[in-house]
Order: sequence, then C-alpha cells, then structure tokens
Amino acid sequence: MLFRVGSYSDVILYSISPATLVAWTGSPTSVSRFAFMTRESISSSPSSLSAAAAEIHDELDDSVQVWELAVEEIARVLPQTFSRLSPARASMLTDQIREILPAGSPQRLVCVAGAVGPPRLAESVVAMAVLTPGCDTANILHLDWAFPGLASERTRSTVGHESSAGVPGCVSNAHAAAIWRRLAAIFRRSGVCFVQWTTDPIAKSPPDGDAAGEPQACPEPFPKAAHGPAAMQFTPIGTLEYLSLDRDREGRWRVSVPAGEAAKQSGPQQSSPRRCPPVRLTPLGSGDAMAASDWEQLVARTYLQSLDCPPLTRFRTAGEILASYRQAASYAPDLWYRVEALDESLEAPVTIGCVLLARHPGRSAGASAPIDRACVLELVYMGIVPEHRGRDYGQALLGAIVEICQQQQAERLVLAVDQDNDPAMAAYRRLGMLRLFRETVWARAVEDAENG
Repeated sequence: MLFRVGSYSDVILYSISPATLVAWTGSPTSVSRFAFMTRESISSSPSSLSAAAAEIHDELDDSVQVWELAVEEIARVLPQTFSRLSPARASMLTDQIREILPAGSPQRLVCVAGAVGPPRLAESVVAMAVLTPGCDTANILHLDWAFPGLASERTRSTVGHESSAGVPGCVSNAHAAAIWRRLAAIFRRSGVCFVQWTTDPIAKSPPDGDAAGEPQACPEPFPKAAHGPAAMQFTPIGTLEYLSLDRDREGRWRVSVPAGEAAKQSGPQQSSPRRCPPVRLTPLGSGDAMAASDWEQLVARTYLQSLDCPPLTRFRTAGEILASYRQAASYAPDLWYRVEALDESLEAPVTIGCVLLARHPGRSAGASAPIDRACVLELVYMGIVPEHRGRDYGQALLGAIVEICQQQQAERLVLAVDQDNDPAMAAYRRLGMLRLFRETVWARAVEDAENG
C-alpha cells in the first residue's frame, strides 16, 4: 500500500513500508525517476519530507543535460515535435522557422534540447525561441518532446514523462526548469528582459455571428497547449481573436459607422441610424507638438482598467511596449495618431486616446506583381482614457480607421483583441470583421530566471 507523505514540484514522496520511502516524478502507475530512502535518513515532519523531495527535485534537474541543436537536427525533429499542435499553428511555425534559418535573416533562431544522461535527440525535449538584435523581447515558439509519439513508451531512466499534473506524455517540470535556465542565460547575454509565448488557444470563445449574422463555428480549444508554459512558470496574458476586414471587389472600403456621421445601415429590419461623436486623428509625424513623454503618458493612461490583456502591464511599461512596436518591421510612424474629441458640448478639443497602425507590404496580385507598400494595415493598438469610455468614441475611431485604409489603398485591415474584451468585440462585429484564428499569449520576465 502506498501513502503519499510529501511533495515538491513534480517530485512526490510515498511511504511503501514503515521503514522505507520512495520518491519519484510522475504517478504511482507511471514512474519516471525514483529513489529509495530510509526513514532514519530524514525526519517524519511534513517540512522535512518536503525538503527531502525538494533535494531530489534539484538532483533530477541537474541530471537533465541541455545542448543547442544543429540545423540538421532541427530539420529532423520539426515534423515530429509539431505533431501535437493544431495544423494551422504547425504550418505557421514551420514557415516562420524557414524564414529565420537562411543566412542574412535579421532574427536568430535558438533551438535547444534537454535529455537525461548523454544527449540523445530521440529521448529529448526540444525548445525553440526567436531573438531579434537590439530588441529586449524574445519569443518562445515551441516546447515539447522531439518525438512525442514515443512519450508513452519512455522507460524509468527518462526523467518526467509525466508533468506535475500527471498528464501522460507532457513535458516534466525537471526538463522545463533545465531548459529555461539555458534559455534565460542566452536571453540575458542578448539583453532580453521579457519573453512572450503564443500557443494554440486554451479556452473556448463564445459563439458570434459573421457579417451576415449567421453563427460561426468556434474552433475547439487545446487545453494541452497550457502544459509547456505552465511547466516553465509563464503567466497567461489572454486569449486573442485575430480579425480581418477586406475592401470590396471595386477597391472601396465599406464604412459602417463613419466618424461624426450616422451609421449607414441597410435592410428593412434595421433600427434607426446611430450617431457617433466626431473625433480628429492627428499623425504624430505631422507637426504634432506632443512631447515623447506626454505621448507615453497618454498611452499609459489608456491602459488603465483596460480589458485587453490586463496582466501585460505587470511585465511591461507603456514605454517598453511602444519601443517594441517601433522595432517591428511593420512599424509605420506616419500611422501613429493622437485622438481628439470634437463634441459640441466641449469648449475645446480634448485629447482622449491614441491609434497605432502598422503597415505590412505585400504583393496585391500574385508573385509577379510589384510590391504594394500598404497591402495590409494592422491596428496594433487603439486606446481611450477611462474618463471618456462608454460614449461611442471607439466606434467613431473605427470609422476613421477605415477611412485611413481607403486613403492608404490597403486591401485588408487586421487586428488582435482579447476575447474577454466584450465592448471591443461588439464594435468589431458591427464593423463586419471576421475571425481569422485564435491563440493564447503567455509572458515571463527574464530577471526571475535564477529562481526558475
């Protein structure tokens, strides 16, 4: 008869006889790594038992050897290690890695593996991350066994073929901790202080309607996607909905609710027109006298009580977030705007928020067509200060943004929004935006790596 008497992380202590204890990672039916000890070697107090488990945990961590993979090893594991991802995410990650690997890429792919004992790829857990020179943010792409199909066949010589949650085949805390220490050391040397991780969605979104009002099928969540970030002690930031709106076949943009005008509604069952308050968008690069510090303070104020990924402000200041936007290849300084309200009830225009757009050039009509510098515009961020929310300014801004898309001759507008931000989701649906895909975002600071 087994009796659980103590634990630490994924190490569990069981009493198997009056005189003997056994410690292991995994579950009683699937032992990953174990060690026997006598009752005389430790006290029976709960704190002593937990301390013994912690000591064994550290020994197991130390037994995981981590090394960087060569390009040929990366190519070997890619099809297998992505096998438990959704097809869309596996395809997206594969394309991203192929763009990074060639010489001359501005980004650097970091790929490490961890295994017990000699570095055997077949018995290892693989992690992939991306670094951008001069950027203080890194992105983890993936963490899983190199060959997940072998996970259920692993022997007792393999550390952690179950996670602390007892889910077969998931990465153990011992592997995750050892790999994180190696990655964190690389991150620190590269000046990285913040790490993001996007995975398949771990929560199901509520159903919504498409542009015609018909219900759309909700993509199923991937609860196992949380096991890797959880093992590495990442914090969930939010599950994002990626939405898009395209211009029509004649190259025109439909403005559902233009700024300062009644919404254009059609159909015999439509309600009376809805009027939005007038707003003015002033580009920061067109003589706007707003100082950089004032601009940063304005953006920071829009984050207050925000429903878009609230935990992010625990890791990043407004200045750091803006700096990361500026380092993106799609950064378009001419498409950053200060927003003013022009209501008749106001004695003078009042600054109420900001709009940040990015430009993604592309080929608008096939590979042989010339580069279109404004093929896709991305709404990177739109924020309104708390005291001016709930007055339809958001809808007015969307009308103005669509007008900018028309002026820029863009083909598509894309954005990401926290699925729990109900007001924003409702505004985007009224505009006619459609869902592209969903993903969950995680975060961790690098400075706590020593405690990992």
